[in-house]
Amino acid sequence: HWSTIEYFYRLSWERADPSVRGDFHDWAVTADLRTYVRLARRQSVWLRVLGGAGHGRAGDGTQLAAQRRYVLGGVGTLRGQNFKSLEGNRVALANLEYVFGVSKSLSALFLVDAGTAWDEGSLFSQRIRVDVGTGIRLGEGGVSVALAKNINDTDSDVKVVLRLEDTF
Repeated sequence: HWSTIEYFYRLSWERADPSVRGDFHDWAVTADLRTYVRLARRQSVWLRVLGGAGHGRAGDGTQLAAQRRYVLGGVGTLRGQNFKSLEGNRVALANLEYVFGVSKSLSALFLVDAGTAWDEGSLFSQRIRVDVGTGIRLGEGGVSVALAKNINDTDSDVKVVLRLEDTF
C-alpha cells in the first residue's frame, strides 16, 4: 500500500507599530496550507493554497510598506507570469502539481497555478491569473525544469522555470 498523505499548515500574524520603536505601522495575516498525496509508488499530487491580507499606512495611507506587500509571479508562485508582476495588500494563490516517475531518477510533472494579488475589493471581483505547464524533475525533490504558460493571455510567452529544490 503506497498511498500516504502529508500536511503542512502555517498561520502567521505580523504587526508593526511605531510605539515599539518600529518604523512601520501595519499588520498582515497569512495562511499557507499544503497537502502532499502519494497516489502510488511513483505518483503524487501536491497542493498548496496560500491566502493573506494586510493593512498599512504607507503611500496613500492604506498600503503595506513596499517590502511587506505580497508579490506573485514567476518561480514558486504563478510560474507562467512575469517575475513579481502582481503585488498588493491581499493575496490568493493555489498551486497543483501531479508528479509521476518515468524512471528511478526522473519524474514528469504537470502543473496548474491560479491566483492574484490586489489592494481593494474582494477576491471575487479580481481577475484570477491561471497558468498551466509541464516539466521534469531529477531525483526525489531535486532539480526541476518546467515550461509554464499564462492561459489568460494567448499572446503571453512560455516561461522556462528552473528550480533547485521543491516548488512548495
